[in-house]
Amino acid sequence: MTSITVGHDPDGAAVLPGQCSLLTDAQTEALRPGSTLPWNPAAARRYFTGLGTGDWHAVCRDDARSAVRWSRESRRPLEAMAACRKVVVVTARRGVYDRLGPAVAGRPCRMCAWLLAIETGSTGRELALITPSGAEAAAIARSGADPMLAVRVCQAILRSALDEDAAGYEPDGLGSPVIAQLLSLATAHRPVLYVSEACAEGDCETPPESPGAGCGCPGAAAGCGACTPHAGLWAGEWEGTPLPGLLVPAPCSVLTVLAARYDIPVRYPWPGSSAPAN
Repeated sequence: MTSITVGHDPDGAAVLPGQCSLLTDAQTEALRPGSTLPWNPAAARRYFTGLGTGDWHAVCRDDARSAVRWSRESRRPLEAMAACRKVVVVTARRGVYDRLGPAVAGRPCRMCAWLLAIETGSTGRELALITPSGAEAAAIARSGADPMLAVRVCQAILRSALDEDAAGYEPDGLGSPVIAQLLSLATAHRPVLYVSEACAEGDCETPPESPGAGCGCPGAAAGCGACTPHAGLWAGEWEGTPLPGLLVPAPCSVLTVLAARYDIPVRYPWPGSSAPAN
């Protein structure tokens, strides 16, 4: 059975019917872990949008302008260093980096997204973007995984950056690149719901277990979106779909190791799930 990824902020995938796109402003602010950097959305205007290998990046204006001059002289595409330190192509028509724009929201470079979230004080919004909807969370929990584990790990990472005693190898607080790296790692390995093609297209005849509980299809399962092998460009319209029989269950070892690093207990199977106990 062909499956596709569904989630709150999926990388170019479908979403569950009736799923909201963002939490309210009040809920977003409530997710901010204590005192982060001051709210400064104007800082994002200093970045242009760049295209990497299948994902969208943030490129500082100064680096983009240097790329324009170099490109005119060499007559080559506009290439510049993104915030994540990868070389990407600057796409002038995309303009200023917009985290909620269709392109970036669909396939964001997680490192760039977190670096700008920290710089602009919008870590709460980034947490909100990886928070599953109620329906999705219920389906992930039934599959055996904690739907909020990645969010709780990210919150712990952010808190540790503000705690001098807990910082350890993170002496520069939120300004340390390792913080954004750990955040992007936890985000990439978050539990993602995989369902059948019929479910994704609204043709599944299996009703949810209760109103608002999301997909009730027995084939739905929570997997790691980063560890699970997906079809490449060779698959055409099926690019990005998981390869049959190779779903890596969530939570994966990467996420559980990060959770242990920040003393977050991991329970599997999640209470009330139908997954067999270890």
